[in-house]
Amino acid sequence: MTLEVLLTTAPPQVQPWIEMHRRISPDRGADLIRSFAKMQRMSLDYEIPASALASISAPTLVMAGDQDLIPVTHTVEIWSAIARAQLCIAPGASHFWLQEMPDLANRIVLDFLVGQTMSALEA
Repeated sequence: MTLEVLLTTAPPQVQPWIEMHRRISPDRGADLIRSFAKMQRMSLDYEIPASALASISAPTLVMAGDQDLIPVTHTVEIWSAIARAQLCIAPGASHFWLQEMPDLANRIVLDFLVGQTMSALEA
């Protein structure tokens, strides 16, 4: 795949990632093809055994957008495998919703962290 093909065929949800990568990476996107290939492999090879997820004991907030590249059903599977995890599905949001909706993302993360702090103080 060439960079031109990547730029014209990448899903719309990935376009912000590509543009950000081109702006802030030290190579200004020269290595985009290799980075995108890694991202594709990661999206195709996402199988994490439920037992591995179940071993997570830290407070966990599983977050995704309802228009995410990762199906909401997969996000729910991850969330349901982690005891006491919290789930956040942001409405009208893509995989990059933390950048798209920073005020909402910050509020949710801060509420989660404050809740964890309060729980620790009460224990």
